[in-house]
This record gives sequence, structure tokens and C-alpha cells, in this order.
Amino acid sequence: PATATPSACGRARLSSTLLEQQYALVSRRCNPLIGEDQLSTNFAGSQVNLLKLHGDLSHSQRLIVTERDYDTFLSRFPIVATFLANLLITRTPVLIGYSFDDPDFRQLWEMIGERLGRDRPRAYALCVGASLAEVARFERRGITAINLAQDKNRYGEVLRNTFQELKQHWLQQIISHSHILEEQLLQQSQLPADAANNLCHFVLPLTVRPFYRQHVFPVIRSLGLVPVTVNDVVSPPGSEVAMQEALIHQAAYVVIDASNGASLETVLVADLRRDSSSVLAVIEDGTKTPTYMRGIDVIQRPAPEVIDTENFLRELDRWFRDGLEKTDPALARDAHRLFNQQEYSAAVLSAITYLETKLRYRIDIPSPKSDRFMSLRKLVETAKAQGYLAKYETQQILSWLKVRNNIAHTNSTVTRDESIRIIVGVEEIMGSNRWRADSSHQLS
Repeated sequence: PATATPSACGRARLSSTLLEQQYALVSRRCNPLIGEDQLSTNFAGSQVNLLKLHGDLSHSQRLIVTERDYDTFLSRFPIVATFLANLLITRTPVLIGYSFDDPDFRQLWEMIGERLGRDRPRAYALCVGASLAEVARFERRGITAINLAQDKNRYGEVLRNTFQELKQHWLQQIISHSHILEEQLLQQSQLPADAANNLCHFVLPLTVRPFYRQHVFPVIRSLGLVPVTVNDVVSPPGSEVAMQEALIHQAAYVVIDASNGASLETVLVADLRRDSSSVLAVIEDGTKTPTYMRGIDVIQRPAPEVIDTENFLRELDRWFRDGLEKTDPALARDAHRLFNQQEYSAAVLSAITYLETKLRYRIDIPSPKSDRFMSLRKLVETAKAQGYLAKYETQQILSWLKVRNNIAHTNSTVTRDESIRIIVGVEEIMGSNRWRADSSHQLS
């Protein structure tokens, strides 16, 4: 319209910042790039950089609206054009809900094609119910149309379902497609997403990681759990946030140090975990519990420079022991469930995880001041000496561990009979007189 009411202008202004508003809802920092002077910004970190090629209503002097604005864009804003061209060359462009009809963007894409020829990166367009003519038009421009051949009237619903499927695929695949530095995480990554495990994922600011490695991780290991951080996985470039989310979803427990205030990771924990009873927030003494941590257990830790950590470690130990009493039965029965689903390799991984977790909980109690813990061979030898392995000899147990390691490192498979042999062996050990005599100390 030629004129607009103030309310209409307000609605239009809000609609021009919809992406910023959505990122704000998940506490993700979004940095709108409007002018050329902003392109010298440091783009490191997990923030989203939103390039508004045509400006928005909050920056009317940068709006691209008329035919002349579009036709002269490349000459008026050459640095923006160069910045965008670099993105289109070095990244894989994915167009969502975009017809590619803007002349300035199309000119830039054609110029890249002329200069690079066949070396121009392939671009993709996510379409809903596109016609054959529309698909062919994209193809002529060097863009592969991914056509979700459904009713255009359900556009939003179709895209939402697609993004949910992509998210689930990403979360299930990213760990196994990354370079894993933690041996026990490598073993656990071979399990199905719904399988019980003994991973405890720590979301930590850089400033407190040495404190946790020295004081906290030995306590976690003494309980039979495996402490893991995002630094134990080298993920593909640009996937750090997705990796953090995948670890949050996969781990049996999540501990997040929220002393430094809100962050993307803390919001992920608060919003995405199905069961908040497996999430623990830690804040530094004297700080206030963040409001977004309501409904999550919170304990306080001393400042990293404080020597006396005894009370904090005692509280931490008590919280995990209470949790293990509730979750241990799932770990005990998962091998049977996976075996019945004919996932024999996963069943072996699950059974050995259960055995190792219980042995470490009963036998290996490292000093809280040490980050060392007993090797598997030493653990098995000690368990045998103390009567925990029933009729089984040390070499038999070590042979089971070798099978487990082959599965983790080579993706090798095991036969049904071999899987039965190991699962039955673990169950006989767990049901032996030595364990029953120790029932007051058992978790299940």
C-alpha cells in the first residue's frame, strides 16, 4: 500500500527480524550483518552471523526494494558482494523457501559460475511441491532441487517435519563420523541411541576444566562412570553445537557448570533432556542459581583456587549414587533387549559395559586427588583375587574385552553363539555368591 498505519508498520518491522527473535528464544547469539563496516567483525565462536543482503526495516537506508536498487547492488555494495561470493565458494549453499529470482543474487551466482566453471560448488534448494518447470529452472542455474513433493498448503508443516528428521539423523550420526579421543566413548558410540550407557557428559567453561579433571573426574570413574567432554571428540568444522547436543542426548548423565551464566549449552540441557533427574547443575559458591535451571538439581562448588573440596565431592558422590540406584537396572537388562533384537554386537557392548561399570564401582576407588585409574587388566586381576569373577578365569574375561574392543575399533560383528556366551558369562558373574554377599553395596 502507498500508506501504512503505525500498527502495520510495527508488524512489518517485527516480521523483518523474525530470525533474530527465534534465535533469542533459544539464547543463541545472532549477529545481524547489515552494513559493509560490520564485515571486519571476528566471526569465531558459536554465534550465528546473519547476512541481511537487502537490509531490513530497522535500517531503511540499506533497504533494497526498487528495480534500480537490485540492478545496481553489485556496484553500490562491492564488499558485501565479495563477502557473499566467498561464502558461496567456500561453503555448500542450501536455499530454503527461496525462488532464486532476485536479480542481484542471481548475477553474483552467474559471475561465480563464469569464473569457476565446473569448479563452482553445487548448490541445493529445498522445495515443497515444486513443479517440473521449477525444478528444471533450478537445474539450469546449477542448483539441485530437493523436491518435497507434497501439498504447498502444508508448507510449514512439511518443512518442520523435514528439519526434525534431519536433526535426528544428525544427532545419531555425528559422533560416529567424528574422531573420538576418549576410548570408552568410542566403545559406547557403537551402541544404539536408545541403549543404556555409563557416560557422564560434562559441559564446562574453559576456566574450570582443570579443576574438574583433577578433583571431579576421579570420583566419577570410581563410580564406574565415564566422564566425557566435547573436547574428547574432534567433530567436522562448524558442527560444535550439534556435537554438544548429541553428547547431551546420548549420555546417561549430564553435569553442567552454570557458574558463568546462561549459554547455549545450558539451554540445550534445560530444554532438550527428556528426564531432568539425570541432569545436575553446578554453580560456584556465592552465585545465584539461574532461573532456567528450575526443576534441575543444583549443588555448589568452591572456587577453583580453593583447596578444600571435600564437601563438594561428597555431595557430588551422593547425587550420583542416588541416580545409579534408579538407572542401574536398565543397564543390567539392555544386553538381553538388544540380543532379542538380533543386535548381537551391541548386546556384547552392553553386557561388557555393565560388567566393567559394576567392577569399577566395587573395586577401583582412586584417590580424589589423582586422575589415574586402574587399567582393565589390573581391574580384572583384582576382581578375580577378591572373588568377584565366580568360576571364570582372568584370561576368559580379557578375551571378552578383546571382542568388545574389536567391535569398537573395527566395526566387526559377533555371532549369535558368541554373544550368548558373553552375556551368560556376565550374568553368572553378577549372580555369583560374592556379589550376593556384597548386596549391601550393590546398586541393584
